[in-house]
Amino acid sequence: MRVTERTIHDIVIRILESQATTEPLRGTVTDVPPGRYLMAKVGGSDVPVPIWRPSLPVIPVAGDQITINRGPGGYLVVGAVLNRDPVPFKLPDDDDGEPFVHDLATHVKLGLVQMTDLISHAASSEHLIIYNTPNTLTTGDGKWSQIATGSIPERFGSLQFQIVLNGAGSNGTTWARGQVRARIRQQDDFGTDPTVDIELVDGADIDAADIVVVVTDNAGPTTFEIHVRLDREYEWLTWIPLWTYPERCEFDWTGCQAFATSLPAGTQTAAVAV
Repeated sequence: MRVTERTIHDIVIRILESQATTEPLRGTVTDVPPGRYLMAKVGGSDVPVPIWRPSLPVIPVAGDQITINRGPGGYLVVGAVLNRDPVPFKLPDDDDGEPFVHDLATHVKLGLVQMTDLISHAASSEHLIIYNTPNTLTTGDGKWSQIATGSIPERFGSLQFQIVLNGAGSNGTTWARGQVRARIRQQDDFGTDPTVDIELVDGADIDAADIVVVVTDNAGPTTFEIHVRLDREYEWLTWIPLWTYPERCEFDWTGCQAFATSLPAGTQTAAVAV
């Protein structure tokens, strides 16, 4: 059985849903990338899982101990930073005084940071990050801005997603809007480009040809970027994820990539208006 962050995520959700106590679970932060997610290990698994980071009294850093709650829509949500928040935390005990154990088929023991009957290593799963664009002002019009980057670590892996675009240009006299939906699938062996489908749905004040997927590496893992060309002065775009499959979409609310006069090297596929 190959363990991925999705496997661990689903196990944790099952525990949270069936847990008889209201006490939250505990994890260790491994990484805090830009955006609203952080990565943390839960139990003894070596596979970090994405956890939504709401507004907290302190900003978590790698190594912090956190509590984990179940949020709406099956998200894992940070509850508190234990080693820096003043609120104490204790895992409930079972009958023999050991930290709480919920007996699933995978025998997950929490609190002892131990997971058994799971392979402790895993390849990275599909990953997508989406960025806003900077404002073109008077120098960025006609240039490209990277709005997404993604990776697919194995053959037959795929990323599917739909995002809403919203923006303004020419001092508010135009309103770029629409939805972008895409599928990137590594059907064949590495060394060949993935299948790329990308569509601009109900677009206005933006051309489908100005939204382009660039496959930058197909040697494994497959990596790709999505770029958009902004044609007006004082124009900017924000992107709001609607859904992604199979893994999370990490949305960087503040990160903007610098404008470029040309696209990076790689196989290009422009969006189709529908």
